[in-house]
Amino acid sequence: MELLQLSPDSLLPCLHNSVNQTHSTLVASSNHPIPTSPLTSIINQSNQKNDLNLNSGVDSNSTNLAAIMLSHAEKGNIEEAQILWDVILNSSFIPSGHLVSSLMIAYAKSGNFDLISEILSQIKNRRFRWLPKIYSLAIKCFGIGGKLDYMEHTLNEMVSMDFKSIQ
Repeated sequence: MELLQLSPDSLLPCLHNSVNQTHSTLVASSNHPIPTSPLTSIINQSNQKNDLNLNSGVDSNSTNLAAIMLSHAEKGNIEEAQILWDVILNSSFIPSGHLVSSLMIAYAKSGNFDLISEILSQIKNRRFRWLPKIYSLAIKCFGIGGKLDYMEHTLNEMVSMDFKSIQ
């Protein structure tokens, strides 16, 4: 049996052939879309369309994801907005009261009152200082939509959380 001697010079042709094969494979498969997550797809679509509404009161330099979320919510793309909201909520980013209220108003305009209630339940244990104002806004949204049962439930939550004054 003959022993092969391995040296950098002897491996170089093998590596070169391997790189060429990999490159050929990548070039041949470049016509097929690479699978992406729903989040990546949403961001890519927004970047391609350049359809961000950056005049929504959001600092576009630090919160592009929030701007994309609000843009989708305002356009009625609720599923996309919800995916982005979940990402924001589960990240280290702390949403501002303005961001949350803008999202709730967009949901109210599209008649998605269940999502407003869901937002309240997601943020109520975080004890943001602006939480009483968000609850007050939720009651207004529910009132405009004629959702008296939602209003009553939200008011009861506020009382149980000991929100004393809402300004």
